[in-house]
Amino acid sequence: MSSSSLPYVECKTKMLIDIGSNKNYIQPSHVLKKIPNDEPFFANSIAGQIQISHHTIINLFRSNDTSLKFFLPSTLKSFDGIIGNDSFKELRATINIYDDTPTLGKNKKIKIRQKPSPTVNKIDVRIDHMTATQKQHISHLTKKYPLLFIEPDEKLTYTTTVVGEIRTSSYTPIYTKYYPYPLAMRDFVKQEIENLLKDGIIRPSRSPYNSPVWVVPKKLDASGQKSTNS
Repeated sequence: MSSSSLPYVECKTKMLIDIGSNKNYIQPSHVLKKIPNDEPFFANSIAGQIQISHHTIINLFRSNDTSLKFFLPSTLKSFDGIIGNDSFKELRATINIYDDTPTLGKNKKIKIRQKPSPTVNKIDVRIDHMTATQKQHISHLTKKYPLLFIEPDEKLTYTTTVVGEIRTSSYTPIYTKYYPYPLAMRDFVKQEIENLLKDGIIRPSRSPYNSPVWVVPKKLDASGQKSTNS
């Protein structure tokens, strides 16, 4: 929780600090003065791409040098706002996790009343298209088998209880040509492979069976996702 002065009234707001986001977003219902963007843009969300056409200026920490641009999505369900990584860089902010105190610049400290949010820790399931009975069944299953879901930073588990078999017409190795990917993505692919090796998901092999790598565009900011054919 953080005290924030919005354009028309000072109020307490629940803000998410998201270092994976480059921009700031604010709940549109909190904003009285909406400023049109010079050029609308699209942002990725769990519901797909959404168009962002307006923004506002917010004096976030009641200081003359902390006015930031916040964009207005169609709605924010879980938080009043999202503070992106670029804004913390702009404010030259450092966050002390131990005492929940971000320092802006050299000496301006702000106490954050951090509150654990169940929204961050819950399993997010798309159930809008389901009937009430189907939603109830899905909710029951996720609560009954919580160990099926892991946190983003946890290593994936594996088991040899069930062994898959690929049946072919002969035992001759199947060679598949490599998919070309840009030279600029070489470091990305190398890092992804090293992560998979470290997590025990794959292992070194000289098998003649080929698993070509395909780099799939994932976001508008040109970040990628590696896909491996088997």
